[in-house]
Amino acid sequence: MINFLITGLPIGYKDDRYADRNDEKPLLDTVEASPSMTPSHDADAPINKHELAAFWNEVLGKAERVVVPLNECETGPAFYCVHALSGAVTDLRHLARLLGPQQRFYGVQAPTARRSAEFAPSIESIAQYYVDALIAFQPEGPFALGGWSAGAVIALEMAQQLRARRREVGFLVAFDAAPFNTGAGISPWNPLYYWKLACNLPRWIMQDELMKSRSLQLLLNRIWSTVIAFRKIGTSVMRGESITRGHAVEGFMNSFVYSDAQMSFMKALFDALYRYIPKAYSGRVLLYAAKTQPLYHLRQVEAAWSKIAFQLEIISFNGTHNSMLKKPQGIALAEHLRKRLAEFSSENPTKAICAETIRPVLDQADIGAIFSAPVARVL
Repeated sequence: MINFLITGLPIGYKDDRYADRNDEKPLLDTVEASPSMTPSHDADAPINKHELAAFWNEVLGKAERVVVPLNECETGPAFYCVHALSGAVTDLRHLARLLGPQQRFYGVQAPTARRSAEFAPSIESIAQYYVDALIAFQPEGPFALGGWSAGAVIALEMAQQLRARRREVGFLVAFDAAPFNTGAGISPWNPLYYWKLACNLPRWIMQDELMKSRSLQLLLNRIWSTVIAFRKIGTSVMRGESITRGHAVEGFMNSFVYSDAQMSFMKALFDALYRYIPKAYSGRVLLYAAKTQPLYHLRQVEAAWSKIAFQLEIISFNGTHNSMLKKPQGIALAEHLRKRLAEFSSENPTKAICAETIRPVLDQADIGAIFSAPVARVL
């Protein structure tokens, strides 16, 4: 039962499909921000029109597109990044700004009307919907695809489906996330698992956003939310409900910020992540892993990707799952990713052709609604 609550997997579960692989050791490196490693743009510059439009469309509940631009650049290689658990591209705004206006950056999101449990029965179905939209948006040329958190797993399945449709995926970027059900990593029943958690504690105290805020109220709220989430998981298991692990979302997401429909979407997506069985991936994968683990579980993303990816590059960064895409930790990551995207552009000189150019415009009704929008909808 403890193993199920922590990992979402039955006791003794192991996937042996990759056990006979004789992989080369993936490239592993550590990059830290230094005074000389600064972004080639002003990350504190005013918000551009694309980011502003994406933000207010989210606030007003009018996010209709799947592919959404987050900067003003209309040339160069495009990078498509899939949303995290919330389904919104606004979670990616910090990374888009750190990469700079010279980098075409598109977020892949679940439209507001689609954010319900019915839209997330499986990772395969979500990925198919996004792939259809992506191909319609960019009919020709190779893709540079990525995803943060839950989006990394969706991006993996999207890459598999794109390649099955004979579309080229230049490389896949995973930001501190990996699929479950690979059989990799240390089991929670192994004492070494808890030794690693203990060793992680000093770093978590120094770098976790909760500890930095020094707020007792936030700490108590997180503990209480986690207790409620575990209680709901246990109740769902005993009742034999279809969505059980999804209740864990309430332990680390602020449910008061989201609508009931969006919470049901996030729970269904979280449950789908645990059911997803990844296939071996022969394309190029770039994994950015945060050094600081959560307080009570190990992500073990390096082990998971090493099990399924044939061409894997692992780069470790100081920071946490949430802070690694923001300043200051995200500066070094953005610099490294920018170089990899430049290499991708030089290797693929043919310009990717997009079916349309998105020009976000807020009409008068939108502008008026902005000032009456409920604060709780701001993500």
